[in-house]
Amino acid sequence: MTNAESTTSAEVNAASSQARVSAHLDRASELQYQGKLSEALRELEAALSIAHAKPYEIEFMTRVRLGMTLADLYLALDRLEDARTLAINEAAFT
Repeated sequence: MTNAESTTSAEVNAASSQARVSAHLDRASELQYQGKLSEALRELEAALSIAHAKPYEIEFMTRVRLGMTLADLYLALDRLEDARTLAINEAAFT
């Protein structure tokens, strides 16, 4: 495999992770709008799992949007400690 092929493969993987996180965020937004907060939470936690597995493949603004949206949802579900822990961890990563 040449360096050009490696770079292309890495770029495809990064785009895939980014696209998956963005898709989870969009789906969670739809679910929140419909009042399905538990389902939205599952979508956001899945997105966070991808972001943790591939932290440098997710665009900064997407990661910020994910953190803010998930923290907001934790607060809406009265999960204050989860929101606090998430904020601390995401701030440390940033």
